Amino acid sequence: MATKFLSEKVWESPNIPGTPTATGVSGNLQLPRQKTVDWANYSLRMDQQFSTKFKMFFNWSFNTRTAFTPNLDVVNLLYNASQRVSKDTQTTSGIGATYTVTPTLISETRLNYYRFRNDATWPGYGTDFGKLLGIPNVGAGSMPVINGIPNVANPSLNVEETINFREDVSKLSGKHAFKFGYDLMRLRRNNYTRDNNAGTFNLSGTNGLNPNGSGIPNTGGNAISQLMAGAVGSYSLTRNLLSNLPRNWINSFYLQDDWRLRPNLTLNIGMRWQTQSTPNNKYGQVSSFDPTGADNVVAGARGVITHPKELHKRDWNNFQPRVGFAWTLPHRTVIRAGFALSTVDERLPGAPTEEYGSATARIDTPNGDFRPRFQLSQGPIAALLLQPVIRADGTIPFAGVNYGGRGAT
Repeated sequence: MATKFLSEKVWESPNIPGTPTATGVSGNLQLPRQKTVDWANYSLRMDQQFSTKFKMFFNWSFNTRTAFTPNLDVVNLLYNASQRVSKDTQTTSGIGATYTVTPTLISETRLNYYRFRNDATWPGYGTDFGKLLGIPNVGAGSMPVINGIPNVANPSLNVEETINFREDVSKLSGKHAFKFGYDLMRLRRNNYTRDNNAGTFNLSGTNGLNPNGSGIPNTGGNAISQLMAGAVGSYSLTRNLLSNLPRNWINSFYLQDDWRLRPNLTLNIGMRWQTQSTPNNKYGQVSSFDPTGADNVVAGARGVITHPKELHKRDWNNFQPRVGFAWTLPHRTVIRAGFALSTVDERLPGAPTEEYGSATARIDTPNGDFRPRFQLSQGPIAALLLQPVIRADGTIPFAGVNYGGRGAT
């Protein structure tokens, strides 16, 4: 396997002497490196006055950002991580209308949409690296993670969207200037990363071993020597079981009054109220911790991770009062003061997801056994691959005896 890989020209040839070290010469390649960032921006706005009482507008903008920093020391582009390019795309659009019902009553309506998308693409995805490198029993598509071989991660996609509707009404009545309205916001995120179906190979070290298994100092070599030996100490294959798709609704109402008590004194009073969804995922998959429940891993212990339909009840008491005044004094002096109580929108909070996530099948070396489990040229041996336990609801129970590694939110 190592012969196949090393027969290809993967790295650039040295061009300066460098510094000798115990594992080879370092700092022996010097190349110019230039980062490029490309932006593209487009925008459009339209306004239409239908009558003296009614007008509308529409706006749209679109921009992209692509950044590229070349990795010049890897000349075989299939193994060059800089070929995995990340591109950001943002789209914003909105439509609105203003209607003057009477000279003292005005209605303003807005509907806005925002979308952010990040694409990380890699042209090498889909290659059959098992066939290319001579490693049987691995899936095609992903690059296996192996000591000594440059690695490129799989493509990924992240999309975030915000939809916002708003209605504001203004009314003048005597000494009062009333304003009230409603705000609805919908937020959602879709995040997707392809599993590495080729797995991770942890190669055994090439240093000498003492009888107790400790390494002999100043023996062995670098990662290339491990690759040439091809001895695999452990192997893991992970697949994602979590659909991390948070969603949120935020509803808000407000009412305020600018009350001109006297020609030189104006009082501002108002109230805002809002409520939002509890942290969630589109397909459930949330976790909570019950400190009094019976542990489902350790017999007789207390404390268990549960998976409720909702983490907690919606909070309905988010009232946000505000009051202020403006007092005009002689000699062009104005005194202003105010007080407000506000809550913070969480927008897209991440729900706890303990016992969800990824399931990892493993081939490990037993304690005290320093022999490799298999050779790269053999590929992962199915009979040695230990599959994790997955419950019917898609959760993964804790495995092992190091209970300090268990966590709960």
